[in-house]
This record gives sequence, C-alpha cells and structure tokens, in this order.
Amino acid sequence: MIFLIIKQIFKTLILSLIIFMICCSKSQGQSSKSSSDSLIIDLSKKKIERVRLEKIETLPLNDNIYHVSLFAIFHEEEKRSLVFLDEQQATINKLDIDSGDIISIGKGGRGPFEYVNPSYVRTKHSEIYVWDAMQLKFIVFDEKGNEIRESKTLTRALIKFDVINEDSLALYMSGGFEGPSVGIYSFSEETVFEENLTGEQTKSDRLLTILRGSGGILSEYPYIFYVLPGSLNIHVYNMITNEEKVIEIVSPNFQVDEFDDDVNQFVNTNRNGLEEYLLNNSSTMGIYRYQDFLIIKTINGKAGSITSSQGNFSHDNRYYLFYLLNNQFDVVGYFKRNFNFHTEYEIFNNELYELVFQEYDQTAAYEIHKYSLNID
Repeated sequence: MIFLIIKQIFKTLILSLIIFMICCSKSQGQSSKSSSDSLIIDLSKKKIERVRLEKIETLPLNDNIYHVSLFAIFHEEEKRSLVFLDEQQATINKLDIDSGDIISIGKGGRGPFEYVNPSYVRTKHSEIYVWDAMQLKFIVFDEKGNEIRESKTLTRALIKFDVINEDSLALYMSGGFEGPSVGIYSFSEETVFEENLTGEQTKSDRLLTILRGSGGILSEYPYIFYVLPGSLNIHVYNMITNEEKVIEIVSPNFQVDEFDDDVNQFVNTNRNGLEEYLLNNSSTMGIYRYQDFLIIKTINGKAGSITSSQGNFSHDNRYYLFYLLNNQFDVVGYFKRNFNFHTEYEIFNNELYELVFQEYDQTAAYEIHKYSLNID
C-alpha cells in the first residue's frame, strides 16, 4: 500500500510537471480589468458551525469501472448518469446508474475526435466536454457519445474548466513560472478572449499550481468564481463589466509557507524539496455551488518528509476541509473529510457526490456516496 501511495505521488508530480513546463514556453495576450474593494474575512476571530452530512444513498459501481481519475454527473430525461475519466487507461465511459449500462465516450488516437491523454471532463446541456492535455484539444460529445465539435486552437496547458454556455468555457490555465491565468474560450471564435492573468500572485501560488487538482473555477453567468492554490481568497469576475472583486479569507487551518526562492530553479533542481513543499502545505482544490452557498474545497495538514529513496510520507495528518459561504460571501459553515488519493467530489442538483475506493476483506470497488448537507 505504501508503494502504491508513493507511486501515485510520483505519477501526479510527473504529469503536473510536464504540464507546468509546457506552460513556461507558452504565452498569450491579456486584457486589462478593473478591481473593486476587497472584502476581508478572518476566521481566526469568528466561530463557524460544523455542517452535518447525511448519507442518503450508496451507489455501488459496475465491476468494469477499474480506475477513476475524475467523474462528472448529469441527468438526461430522468436518467442519472456518471461520466468516468480514466487517465491510466486513457478512456472515458458513461454509466447509467439505474440500469448499470456502460457506453464508451470517444476513443483513443490522434485523429479527429480522438484523444491521447484526456485529463479533464465536464458535463452540461446533456453534452460531455473533454480536454486532451497531450494534444491541447477540446472535444465535445452528446449524451450518446456522438461527436459534436472539437477545437485545437488553445495553446496553453489547461488545469480545469467550467462550461458557461454551448459556445463558451471558463478556463483555469497553468501559467508556468508566471503562475496560473483565467480566461474565456469561444468555440465559434476559436480563441481565448478576456484573458485575465490573476494579479497579486505569490511564488507559493506558482509552486502549488504543480499539485494536481489545485485551484478551482466555477461559471455562473455573468460571473466567474475562481480560487488560486495558495490562499482561500475568492475572485469574482464579472464578464459583462470586466470588473473583479476579491474576497479575502484567512483561516488558521489553511497554512502555506512563504516561498522566496527562484521558482524556476527550485522546480528544476530540488525534486525532493518540491515534493515536500507540495505535500506539507494547504491548497485550494475546487470551488462549487450548493443551493445558495459557494463551497471551497481545500487540502490541509502535513505529510512529513523524505528520509530515504523510498520516502516516508504519511498522509494520516492530511485532510479535506470544505468551507461554505453564503450570498454575502460570509463563511457560515464547514465540513471535514479524510484524505485519500482515490476520493473525488462533485456537487450536482444540490447534492454532494463522493467517489470512494472502498476496501473490504476480500474485494475492493468504487462506490458513490450521495449526501445532503444539513445547514441550519
């Protein structure tokens, strides 16, 4: 088990470093944006309530689901479906929860509508949006896996994206040593417009971008909400007025060591130090909508240090912490979950879905646990 954990750590770092290094050689134009006053929330001076999770359903998955890197959810004509991305096998499958039927979405290859390294998937409007990190290509399929559109005009490595509408995506891109950037991609124009390199970045933000899954972006027209890896601050960008507001959040549980050295040199010459930094600092890992609340997902705690070629990381002290913010961006609650490499989260139709790799005495399999949040 320790070997598998270490193997997963190295795989995560290698893939993320490849994306990071690609970004260092890419650049695009950027547009100016205006900023309004920031709102500051200090959680060290405020008590927030723990939110209770109530499990309302457990969904055992089909035995053909072997390895899941990411999943997405959508309903179609009263059907509940899960879309599973398996980066290890470079496959995408859609599972009908009620019938157990599985269909393949797209196929591997370098031809039209084919992918080599699918690394991110979202669903909206009964369409499945896929990002191929190797070919820098978007591919869109319908709910039956039929081809709709594709685009290979993006020249920046992509970390995450969210769907604005059928023509536009909100992008959270890796900026290499310059740090992450946010932009809006248009399929019809085949270009990124209103790209906004995020201001006030720290070197910690740039380093933590290497941690796979860090940061987050959420689109709710006319707003784009995004979080950088090295802080709890929420950036609220208005696509109509081109104005941005920042909600600054300080929490004693979210700890990031200041980094003052040269990021480029550190990444290229200090592999052990890089791993220790990534696994011993907090990072944001996503931003979601639940009813009238925004939820920020974070990873916290310290994993230890390397003392041998095998390493001695312990993830017992690592954990996920989710912060809930109301419409006035006030933090009103939180809930905590154990850290696990095989655990993923999605929120859909005001329900929290937790994908877990459940180990039993003789077998192990993926399960989906569905929760409601009891918010007073």
